[in-house]
Amino acid sequence: MSALFSSKGISVFLVAATLLLSGCGVREPKVVAPPKEAAAVIEPFLTELATGNKDKAAAFVSTAATDELAKQFAEDHKRLAVAGKLTPRFVTKAGNDPRRLAENSGADGSEVTLVYASKSGDKWTSATVRAYRYRDEPYKVEYWRIANEAPTKPLTSNVDAKELQRTEAITNATIVGMSLLGLFGIALLVWMIRRKPHLLVPETDSETRRSASTVREPDE
Repeated sequence: MSALFSSKGISVFLVAATLLLSGCGVREPKVVAPPKEAAAVIEPFLTELATGNKDKAAAFVSTAATDELAKQFAEDHKRLAVAGKLTPRFVTKAGNDPRRLAENSGADGSEVTLVYASKSGDKWTSATVRAYRYRDEPYKVEYWRIANEAPTKPLTSNVDAKELQRTEAITNATIVGMSLLGLFGIALLVWMIRRKPHLLVPETDSETRRSASTVREPDE
């Protein structure tokens, strides 16, 4: 027990606590349900990229993005071929954002961006794919990015970017504050235990008490 509360033991304990607290601040994005019509185009597109079928992948791509597909197909296929099963993690719909439609898509169109990802050990593979459709026509993929990094929420406008940055700053400050508060509490607890070990381990030595004895003189 004394070894646990030595200087070396405390140092190891604090380092382990720091790693634990920092790990608690990292959240893996949960799996979400994507819009069916957009997923019906984006998911087969990613499958064809992973299997190496460029011609079949091109069937899901808009005419304007065909040249881009030919340019980056080999690199995209290389990354997706070794990745695990991709699952949807983020969804943004420009159709619900008048600012985005006014800037890019137009009033008669709708746009969906899906972020898929897979994780093998500590390695992420993410696929950010944007699909657009005019009125009731089928969706077509117009942009995609395959990367070996953790998935992040796509931004739909400059306003959203500022809001996300502000939210992330508040979240990071909260995590740091909670981590520091936790470490302070742990250090205080260890300090109290070192000064007064009996708070954790009660003393087992029984108190020895002297009994008084009276010697009586025999009557003469």
